[in-house]
Formats: sequence, structure tokens, C-alpha cells
Amino acid sequence: MKKKKRKRSKWKLKDVLEKHSEFQQYVPETQWFNSTNLSDMLDRHQMVYVKPDNWSFGRGVIRVEHVQKEDGSDQYMFQIETKIYSYNTFADLFSSLDTEIKDMMKKRKAKNKKYIIQKGIHLLKYEGRIFDLRIMVQRTPDYEFEVTGILGRVADPHRIVTNFHSNGEVYPAEHLLAQHMDDEKLQSYIGMLKKIGGNLAPLYDLNAIGIDIGVDQDFLPWIIEVNIYPDPYVFNELEDKTMLNRIIELRTQWKK
Repeated sequence: MKKKKRKRSKWKLKDVLEKHSEFQQYVPETQWFNSTNLSDMLDRHQMVYVKPDNWSFGRGVIRVEHVQKEDGSDQYMFQIETKIYSYNTFADLFSSLDTEIKDMMKKRKAKNKKYIIQKGIHLLKYEGRIFDLRIMVQRTPDYEFEVTGILGRVADPHRIVTNFHSNGEVYPAEHLLAQHMDDEKLQSYIGMLKKIGGNLAPLYDLNAIGIDIGVDQDFLPWIIEVNIYPDPYVFNELEDKTMLNRIIELRTQWKK
């Protein structure tokens, strides 16, 4: 039997979560990219992320902001990689942003040319740099789901994405969260994250998924993305190889 191809579409992966009330509260508002949706979401959230629907490793992600300057006038900005662009009107912002996206799609010869807009989360920081968490969940030989790893990804100070492939750094999740909460709350929080991962994985019915969790200033967890091709070797960046060894052990089971 021919193996069914898995689709990376962020929109479709998000739809799976939103159909289950248990996870709806963790999903940031997401809309398709167009002028009306972007204007509306900037009015309500002030900061959003614009992302390609099916790319990986943080490629093509753009942060867009609408702020009011001290004199009361509007300022619109977007950042991609380390470049920041600023405009006085939404029309100028959208025109430039739309051109940037079309150019990126053309260069990458992308088949899926859709972009999404996601509510921006003001993430916790470590030494002034934003970070998020990656939860690895895998199917065991007895068809149960096990959270085999949790780590933290800290962004390069000049970039807006935390991915290791974009000069991010990897730390134990506990080390990063310990800067913001005491040990009792930390252990409880890690337990909650594991519960989210374990309950979420069966929805996708895959042997492994990676869940990217952003934690906001109120310690609310947000499911930023579900990765259906999670890279296990990012766990090799941790000094303690316990999680990596378990991840590879289960990965090998399903490759036999």
C-alpha cells in the first residue's frame, strides 16, 4: 500500500486542534494573509506573525507591528531575518510586505504560495532574548504516546525566530523557565506541558510530532505550531543525552 504523504500546512494542522475544545484555548488566532485580515488583526493585537503555510525551520517568517509614536501618529513595521522596515501608513506597509512575500515565493519556487497571519505572542525572555519550547511526542511499540523530550530554544538577539537553524540556541526547558518561576511551580508547569503533549499527539495519529509552545508574560502556553517532521537531533545540543537516546530508540523502532 502506498504511504500517504503528510502535509505540512500550518492551516490544516491548526484546524485539527480547533475542532477539539480541550485545545482551542491554546491556539493563537490565525487568518489567511490579505490586506483586510492583516489590518484587522493589527488593530486588535498590535503585533502579528506572517508565515508561509508550509515552510519549515522558521524560513520566511515575518513579524509585523502597529505602534503609536509619542506624537500620536501611527508607525507600521515589519522584520524579516535581521532587516527592519518602517512605514507611516498601513497601505505602504502592505504594499512592501506583499512584494517581499511574492519575491520570496518566487525565489523558493514554492508550489503552495499561501501565507497565514498569526496573533503575536509576547514570549518570555532569557537574557533579553525570546524563547519557546519544543515538545517531542512519539508512539511507543505498544501504540501509546510518550513525551520523550522537552527543550527550550532561545532566539538570536537580532532575529525573531527561535529555530536552531536561524542561529538560535538550545537549553534545557527547566533552566529557561526557572528564571521566571519557583521550583514548585516549575515542576507543575512541566507536568502540564507533558499532559498537553500526550493528549494532543493522538489527534494526528503519527509516530512522532514536535509541538512548539510559546509561553507569554502571564505564563499561558500557546501552541505556535505542530511539526509533523520533527528533527530529533536538535536534542543532541543538550549536554544530557537521556532524552535524545530515548527519542532515537523509539525512532529506530518505527524504521524497522
